[in-house]
Amino acid sequence: MTLTRFESLSRSSIRKLRIVVAQVAFVLAACAALASTAQAAHTISWGSPLRTPPSRTLSAPVDAAYWQQSVAPKAGQIVTVTLWGRVTSGQPTILFQDLRPIGGGRLKVISTTQPFKLTGTTAKRTFGPINFFVHKGDHVGLATIGGSYEVFAAAPGGTTNGFVGAGGDMNGGQFNGKAHSGIELLQRMNERVG
Repeated sequence: MTLTRFESLSRSSIRKLRIVVAQVAFVLAACAALASTAQAAHTISWGSPLRTPPSRTLSAPVDAAYWQQSVAPKAGQIVTVTLWGRVTSGQPTILFQDLRPIGGGRLKVISTTQPFKLTGTTAKRTFGPINFFVHKGDHVGLATIGGSYEVFAAAPGGTTNGFVGAGGDMNGGQFNGKAHSGIELLQRMNERVG
């Protein structure tokens, strides 16, 4: 009787072989899961195309929020916000807000990012908010603490909405906006979705 290669292996060798095969299978399964996750998550950009340089200023003596007509096309995490412009007077502190439509033209502030600084020099600046998530249909607002901001461009047919009110744009706050026709907020979002 002739023994095959596997029949001639000792029980100890067979156990070791099974362990190695199981480990290889586990590593391959983990790699496949990571590849699937990496393929599912990708980044999309939305908001202003940032083509027209800033030439318009909006001012408020107290807290204000400004937002575009565009909304998040999908739920996800805002990983960067690029803002083109400068602060011309007042507070250089800016924040970004998740503004959710709640009906009747009203918005609710769902969350606010950590503060960022905008300088007096016109430039495209990219900010990286921490743990900033939006739902499909939400707006991303630019929140200010009082001052004048040249972060808008002339845009025939475009509209930027704004709200002004001391403390009125805190998390949980609700408000209506005022339309600023012919003005585009120069703000573009990169959102991780999937």
